[in-house]
Amino acid sequence: MRLTVPGSFAIVAIAAGSAGAADLRVVPKAPPLVAAPAYSWTGFYIGGNAGYSVAADPSTYALGNVGATPFDLESFKIAPAGALAGVQAGYNWQVSNWVLGLEADFQGTGQKDSVCVNLCVFGPGGNFAGTVDAKVPWFGTVRGRLGVAAGRTLFYATGGLAYGRVDTTISETNTFPGFVPGTVTVNTSTNKTSWALGGGIEAALAGGWTGKVEYLYIDLGSQTVTFADSTPGRVDTFTTSTRDHIVRAGVNYRFGGAPDVVASGMPMPVKAPRMAAAPLYNWTGVYVGVNAGYSVGSNPNTYTVTDPPPVGTFNAESYKVSPQGVLGGGQVGVNWQTASWVIGIEADLQATAQSDSACVFECSTNLAVFGFTSTVQQKLPWFGTVRGRLGAAAGPALFYATGGLAYGKAETNIAQDLGSPVPDTVILNVSQTNTGWTFGGGLEAASLGIGR
Repeated sequence: MRLTVPGSFAIVAIAAGSAGAADLRVVPKAPPLVAAPAYSWTGFYIGGNAGYSVAADPSTYALGNVGATPFDLESFKIAPAGALAGVQAGYNWQVSNWVLGLEADFQGTGQKDSVCVNLCVFGPGGNFAGTVDAKVPWFGTVRGRLGVAAGRTLFYATGGLAYGRVDTTISETNTFPGFVPGTVTVNTSTNKTSWALGGGIEAALAGGWTGKVEYLYIDLGSQTVTFADSTPGRVDTFTTSTRDHIVRAGVNYRFGGAPDVVASGMPMPVKAPRMAAAPLYNWTGVYVGVNAGYSVGSNPNTYTVTDPPPVGTFNAESYKVSPQGVLGGGQVGVNWQTASWVIGIEADLQATAQSDSACVFECSTNLAVFGFTSTVQQKLPWFGTVRGRLGAAAGPALFYATGGLAYGKAETNIAQDLGSPVPDTVILNVSQTNTGWTFGGGLEAASLGIGR
């Protein structure tokens, strides 16, 4: 048996996140593999990448003031999500199995989201709609990298400076009785700097080419937008923090000709003649393993309150709830390899700590003024998948796409207080098992240094 150390990143319809795993793989009897020459990661490289990013930005929206208490203070998530693509460049230094590097990248993204809070619709008597649109059109990072090389595979952590643009548009339309009707629109574009942290797996392909799969968390800090609404003397405030979760795959080309051999005991790698290709690794077999990681949801919600005619709908809001938390579980699967192509089936089951809540509908503590509060909490205690896998093997590295069935338990808890004039609390708990779909991909790498 051989020990394989895979790293994978996937986007799941029920929950999105990333995980690294360790599989114990059973393979058919085969002649022992001859160890490949030590591969050196030293050198300058450039490359490109593409992926997907989703934010889970905690936000509040306060309407005016009645004394010292907001007329309406709601808390929720804005989750700008979308595809991204960009370029990176860097340099690595390798000593023994340790690799130290510096990398910079720049990304263009299609991340955007929109929420409608603070009533949005208020029946026939008048309306108030507070719409917030958020975008992250671009960002970049300058990061250090620290990794451990297992021959032609590099496992690394990375972190450093992050910077990016955050665009916010707030539009308030007010025809509510007792207020001055009108529409107020506020646009802000802010360049933010903060920090980034993540990790990934990179594997050598052919010549100077390598491929990688990477997760990156970016925190671009917070911002506060204060503006006057259509009623004179009333000031509204919107606050948010931008927190991005990024999964991306990329390729790099390392300059400097043929790969190097790392000389044992020497402080720096030395030049060597061109190496032969690494021996072919056989991915065929049954495997079992465990995994751990972190997951982030981006769940669109609508909350509508309707009274009998003639009142009809008098509250209707749309916003995001983003359950997030650590996860862990196990997986089992089987692969079949023909030439460089690998096809497989895998099933997994995960326990998670994912949870999030939002407070909507006049979430001020001053219930005697107006309206009521409603808190919505969502949890995902567990989920599982049954997926096909299709990959291409490059020696001891396997690049694969995966997709199939997803299922899991979703819990929703609602606590609603009607406030004035007749206080009344309603609590609703809903738990159900849902099915859906999953799609993703990853890079799995075998450590050839551990034999039978």
